[in-house]
Amino acid sequence: MRQLVRDICVERDGKANLDEIYSRAASTNIPETTVDEVLSRMRMSGELFSPTNDVYSFAR
Repeated sequence: MRQLVRDICVERDGKANLDEIYSRAASTNIPETTVDEVLSRMRMSGELFSPTNDVYSFAR
C-alpha cells in the first residue's frame, strides 16, 4: 500500500487522489476498506497528510 501511494505521488506532483488509490488498490485485489484502514494509520503516524479532502501527500 505504501509503495502504491508513493508511486501515485511521484506521478502526480506529490499528491495522490483517493479515487486513484482505490483504483490501483483494486487492480491488486486490495479492498477499499483495507485502503481506508492503512491510510488512516499512515495519517495518524504522521507519514501522510491530507492537504484537501480525498488528496494525500507524504509528510517526509
